Amino acid sequence: MGRAIATMTVIVVVAVTFVMLDLWLRRPGRSLTPPRKHAPVLENELDGSVYDLTLKVDQLEQRLIKSEQRGRQQATSLAALRKEKEELERQVRDLEDELARVRREIPRAPAAQPASPTPANPAPASPPSTPEPGATGGTDHR
Repeated sequence: MGRAIATMTVIVVVAVTFVMLDLWLRRPGRSLTPPRKHAPVLENELDGSVYDLTLKVDQLEQRLIKSEQRGRQQATSLAALRKEKEELERQVRDLEDELARVRREIPRAPAAQPASPTPANPAPASPPSTPEPGATGGTDHR
């Protein structure tokens, strides 16, 4: 009986050693069966139609990419507009300084300028003209 136990122990150790050696030497990419592709995940819409969610995800990814591109374009145009605004503000300050300098250079006009002389006896206003009797101011109707 002792021989049978020793034989079985040797067989089990050899088998375990063989399995461990096989697992250790086996490459991870090598497999007997090809990996199964998962079935598409379907979604029922409110109108009763069925859509593949992967298609929807692809569409949403494309929209996201486009919106990110638009965002980058808007950021660059915003930076350009800010630079232009700063340049225009600088030009306005320069023009204000120039205007102040020119105003300082212009001599001040005397405050007591004589106004235009007013006549002592103003002419009486002529009375409004009245139409002559019988005149109609238009065509003659007889």
